[in-house]
Amino acid sequence: PYALLGVAPDASDAAVKEAYHKAVSAVHPDRVHTLGLPPEFLEMATRRAALLNDAYRKITKQRKEAAKTPAE
Repeated sequence: PYALLGVAPDASDAAVKEAYHKAVSAVHPDRVHTLGLPPEFLEMATRRAALLNDAYRKITKQRKEAAKTPAE
């Protein structure tokens, strides 16, 4: 998931969030639709946005679980 967002695994939470917002805003279906591109581009943008959402969810979930786990 980190590679999809273009950040390193040791990136800060703020850097991950910024990379996510930047990436998803570029392919958001509403934005692509306003550009007047063919429907297949809208479908690709929708799939890409879903992949980015999934990657961000996985990263944030992993980090929350890691924060709950006491360090050994």
